Amino acid sequence: MTTDLNIDSKITKEALERARARIGEKTALIGGFNTEVQLDMVRHWAEGIGDDNPLWLDSAYAAKTRHGTILVPPSYLQSVRTGPMWHGRSTGGFRGFPGVHRFWASDKWEWFVPMKHGDVGYP
Repeated sequence: MTTDLNIDSKITKEALERARARIGEKTALIGGFNTEVQLDMVRHWAEGIGDDNPLWLDSAYAAKTRHGTILVPPSYLQSVRTGPMWHGRSTGGFRGFPGVHRFWASDKWEWFVPMKHGDVGYP
């Protein structure tokens, strides 16, 4: 018989112990999806999260700002930090419990410079 993770999933004591063991761990910024800021990617990200700030979406508006170009929404760093699920734990933090929906509880970030269209070299 095959297990259907959409129906048969349970949070077990063992799974909770594995999750609790990771409390306080820091995850390195490795293995993410994006390494270069491109206009289409910025637009997809901003529209996907429902952020219509013209600094992310309107080239003419962004050109008149002190930055002179499109910037990236700060939450975009999630796409730099976290890679594909099939790469496993090494690509970005706790992966949850198989078949059980997860929710993001918190993050703490500090930005020193804005990410701009054309920037490269993110981890």
